[in-house]
Amino acid sequence: DSLTPIPNPNPNPNPNPNPNPNPNPNPNPNPNPNPNPNPNPNPNPNPNPNPNPKVTRQMCCPN
Repeated sequence: DSLTPIPNPNPNPNPNPNPNPNPNPNPNPNPNPNPNPNPNPNPNPNPNPNPNPKVTRQMCCPN
């Protein structure tokens, strides 16, 4: 019967697996991102804001 398929005697399921996957992915991604972001942001913001504020009067008459 010429219509009968001939099986493959030697199939090759994986001819080339992966000869070189990834020899050097990332040797140095980020060695020093940010060593000193902000060492002294604000050491003395306002030690004495205003202990005795002046009371100001309104100059004109209110409506």
